[in-house]
Amino acid sequence: MLYFSHFSLMNLASLLLITVALAEVWRSTTVGPARRRMLAFLSGCALYVGAVVLDTGTYSLGSLPFFEFEYPAIFFEILAFVELSRHVAGVDNKRHVLATRVFAAIVVPIWLYFYYIAVSSNAAYDSAAYHLLLPLPVLLSSYTFLLLGAVLFKKTRVLPVFLLSLWKALPADDFRSKATYYLFLAAGLFVFGALMPALNVNTSLPQEMTYGLYYINNLVILGLVVVGFFKYVERRACLATKITIGMTVILMSVATSVILLFHEEQAELALEDVALLQQSSIIITPAGIGRDNSRYQAEATPASWADTTALNHTTEKEGVALDLPFSFPFYGQNYNRLHILPSGQVVPFNGSIGPKPVYSNIQCLRDKPPIAPFCVPGAGYKFQSSLQADQAVITWTQSKGNRPADIMQLVIRPDGSIRLNYRDVPVMGSVVRDTSIGIHNGVKLALRTQLLSALPLVTSQPMVWFDLNLGRRAIVHEKLWPLAAYMVFTILAVIMFIRPYLVQRIVTPLNTLSTGLTKVDSGNLDSKLSLDTQDEFGDLAAGFNGMIASLELARERADEQTELLETELTRRTITAASMDGDEILSKDQTFEQKIKKVITQNMGNFNFQVAELAEDMGMSTRQLHRKVVDLTAETPAALIRALRLEHAYQLLANNAANISQAAHRSGFKDVSYFSKRFQQRFTISPKELKAKAP
Repeated sequence: MLYFSHFSLMNLASLLLITVALAEVWRSTTVGPARRRMLAFLSGCALYVGAVVLDTGTYSLGSLPFFEFEYPAIFFEILAFVELSRHVAGVDNKRHVLATRVFAAIVVPIWLYFYYIAVSSNAAYDSAAYHLLLPLPVLLSSYTFLLLGAVLFKKTRVLPVFLLSLWKALPADDFRSKATYYLFLAAGLFVFGALMPALNVNTSLPQEMTYGLYYINNLVILGLVVVGFFKYVERRACLATKITIGMTVILMSVATSVILLFHEEQAELALEDVALLQQSSIIITPAGIGRDNSRYQAEATPASWADTTALNHTTEKEGVALDLPFSFPFYGQNYNRLHILPSGQVVPFNGSIGPKPVYSNIQCLRDKPPIAPFCVPGAGYKFQSSLQADQAVITWTQSKGNRPADIMQLVIRPDGSIRLNYRDVPVMGSVVRDTSIGIHNGVKLALRTQLLSALPLVTSQPMVWFDLNLGRRAIVHEKLWPLAAYMVFTILAVIMFIRPYLVQRIVTPLNTLSTGLTKVDSGNLDSKLSLDTQDEFGDLAAGFNGMIASLELARERADEQTELLETELTRRTITAASMDGDEILSKDQTFEQKIKKVITQNMGNFNFQVAELAEDMGMSTRQLHRKVVDLTAETPAALIRALRLEHAYQLLANNAANISQAAHRSGFKDVSYFSKRFQQRFTISPKELKAKAP
């Protein structure tokens, strides 16, 4: 059963945000390398965040070791980011691509080998084995940061450290450079995030504070890359998605800031756990028989230290083996030897005196049955021991000033009881994570801790484990999980309800209006908008439909006036023509042939109208109108339309084009208007003529 901490819930909210971004990129109009690389990057982000959500072993009360999947997810995310950055920045020369592929062919197998070693050795999340996997992501992100900085400097001659000046120096219409700038900022944050584990180890910042900063850092990276893609690569994004992502980022940033404010009381809570150990002895006694059904009881009693002899054992890399004067039952088996590791763990085993078993001191044990008063890999504490018939006492010492001081003690009795005494508690001590103490049977299981305040307790689990940070995290989580849960449900509501509502009430009406304007621009006045909304969009649709009706009425009236004018001009032209001589008639015929030739040459030009005809004929529009009317008894506009219709008639009659093609080749944008005029002139529709064509 998964246990979600407040930080796990925060990551779940991030996963929802990444899902929205993935869906929008998938629907984007950009098709090609940029979109593929962006999808790969977001997929890597989703894999990493998903692993963190499942891995409750580091940031919550549970312990499910999904952290093994976090490292390859980070590696894949970084590789996808490097490729995306290289493509957007335009670094596509063959030499660079070849060098990148050779580098990947060499380094990636090495990284995979170290990853295999870390997983197969059951190393802890914060152990050196996993830390060896971090230099490559740091190197890749640093390389990308320098590469993008060099590209921007080459274009602007402004040092990238001056971020504001660099942005102002970028041309407003250079979208590739602006996208590169966003990725440059993200690469810098990647470098900072890759160094976060070192910040956690080398500073006094609490673990949750460090993780909170890391979380915000990743959130800003995601925002920069997504905004850079949509604004400067895709150059368009769904309005509903913009609003959804904006609302989500604001909610997450505010909630994270509030969560981080509650960690000021950590030191106080941690001291309570330490005080309990210093004032008490933890006694762990068997409460059952058999390895499979072993039960152990743990309780706290007043502190009671046992005396030890002044035997100082030298610290050795492989530890020290002690032979017990009695047989010691532990998880259903009897042991006669103890192996004391320099890291602070004690491992029971059997066998005669001979070569000591070799355990790695790089990480704390998870696959052996250890007794762990503490575990600090590489610490190399000295210890004293006292072996008696009724008990074995091991006391760890640490030099303070000029004399050693006892800090921890382990007492083992023949009945299988174990006593843990503490005068000091190591700051870093764990078997699986920091400051954990207890016993377990060596089965590779997800260790689950118990509160020290829960003592006395009886557990049937194959472990009795106490985490000194658990009480503090439990209190913080108890305060903050409602806030984190509220944020997750709010974001779910934004994605599942608010976004569809925005699409229905804003995006769909805007798309409908845009489609209508496109049709009007092409000359189609036969379609109206259907928006049944009682709001501003409904008013716009009504106004749009009213405009269409007015344009249609104006066009019909213009056609009526044109027909009347054509009739009157025909009468006057016939009268005038009968008075002209043969010489004048010959000149008119030449002019008529020339004007028809010009119209025929521009037959497929939608924008060729009377003004363009007058310009080609070298006349003013008034002169052209008077001359054409006198000659043909038609206005220039009517003549252009008549010749276009004649051309369309020939195309359809000879089956040389379909109706739409005939209209467009004849200079008509609107097919329905073309059909209407065609039937008026020839008393047959284009469809009927097309059907009769051979």
